Amino acid sequence: MSRPAGARNLDFGKKRQGLIESLTEYVLRDGVELPSFRQMADAAGTSESTLRHYFKNRAGVVATLLEHMNLRMRPVHAKIRQGGGTLEQAIDGFVEIIGKTRKSTNFVSMYAFGMRESMVSDAARKAFVEYTVEPLVSAVAERLQTTSNGLRDEETAHFAGTFMMSSAIFMVLYQMIFDGRTHAPVDIDRYLMMVGQWTKEGLPPSFR
Repeated sequence: MSRPAGARNLDFGKKRQGLIESLTEYVLRDGVELPSFRQMADAAGTSESTLRHYFKNRAGVVATLLEHMNLRMRPVHAKIRQGGGTLEQAIDGFVEIIGKTRKSTNFVSMYAFGMRESMVSDAARKAFVEYTVEPLVSAVAERLQTTSNGLRDEETAHFAGTFMMSSAIFMVLYQMIFDGRTHAPVDIDRYLMMVGQWTKEGLPPSFR
């Protein structure tokens, strides 16, 4: 007697989620860069045909992992959105949040994974922007608007959020992907503090 459709669907979902968790931990490890489909299957303790069953192809795996990483980061996005106080305090608070987040989560590794994959795949680029870059930029923009002297419109806030995040993203590129952390290490906390200061100085009252 065959199993009910509901039971089959539940089993499929559980197995797929287990693979997502295993693959996420694998691709975020130090030294793992652009793994092949076979390497992904080996890391998850399964076969390539099984991965195809659940994700269709390598691009499907990457897009799914980026979406899953976005879910992991949603508590951070929610914290960033919380404005209050002055614009200057909101910027200082953002720098503090990012400083703590990069030390307590795989935040930097998630960005490095998405950036590496984006360099070789159109599908990865789309997923990286949708699930990684834009949610964080939007969270920063919302934070900058919900203050006592916040930015005057959504476009200005989005530009400011993009400036702040582009500075952080370049540092990921520089230190993680170009291996600057080995050849030319940077004091990340001081760098972030200076980005915050420059942002405050570069947002005159006419923008508020």
